Amino acid sequence: MTPEELRKIRKRLDLTQTELANIMEVTTNAVQNWEYGKRKISKTTAVFVKNLQLDQQQKDSINSSLNQLGDAADDFMTMDMVMQQNIKKAVQEEGKVLKEELLNMIQAMKLENSEKFNVINQNIMSLLRMKMDTDNKENGKDDVLKNIS
Repeated sequence: MTPEELRKIRKRLDLTQTELANIMEVTTNAVQNWEYGKRKISKTTAVFVKNLQLDQQQKDSINSSLNQLGDAADDFMTMDMVMQQNIKKAVQEEGKVLKEELLNMIQAMKLENSEKFNVINQNIMSLLRMKMDTDNKENGKDDVLKNIS
């Protein structure tokens, strides 16, 4: 590993020389000496720094995946909320339609019952007329029928 590679990796990791030194449990001077080429970077140190870089890349990848999952979850939640709202609207609309249908059925029943009532009422009136006609013929009172109608 060259001093320039070490410096680039440290900066990609967003670490100061002191922070890198603390992680590696060395002095800040050691890191400075490596970066300025005053001391040779050992294979062990190079592997350690490259592993730090790989760890950071994995963390970045995981964070990116988590962010994507979070965005997907947000999208799903948004879609879920939209679907719930659409279902609610559909139920409300269906409820309005059902309410209208029920009101129409009730109105039809009232009309049907009204018509039945009118038929029954007409039958009763016819029977009353027949009775009154019979009574009137017997008693001679045609005025009673006119008052009832």
